[in-house]
Amino acid sequence: MEWTVQELADRAGVSGRTLRHYHQIELLTPDRIGSNGYRYYGPTAVALLQRILLLREAGLSLAAIGEALGSDANPADEIAALEEHLAHLEHERDALERRDRLGRTHAPDATRRPTAADGHDARRLQ
Repeated sequence: MEWTVQELADRAGVSGRTLRHYHQIELLTPDRIGSNGYRYYGPTAVALLQRILLLREAGLSLAAIGEALGSDANPADEIAALEEHLAHLEHERDALERRDRLGRTHAPDATRRPTAADGHDARRLQ
């Protein structure tokens, strides 16, 4: 069985433009291109598209996906890319948590009324 760009796009929940872009960057190539210029995708390409979409949903960039799924890649490359991305996400989370803690320790006390010591004119606050 084969699917055209639009048929596959509809089934996969992506746009035809996305599939054409994946072809342009050589991430997902069609099984064949018909004499009419249509791209046709078979079951192997559909399985690859599912992996691409899963990795995109996990937050990997197209470049990282291309490296992980390249023609000379093996399953260990895909795992390594996911682990690297996970480490990056953990680093970002830690940085956000530190920033949040700093914000809470330096935030003004909402229950305390501002004073002249805070740089406010007490007469204007009444």
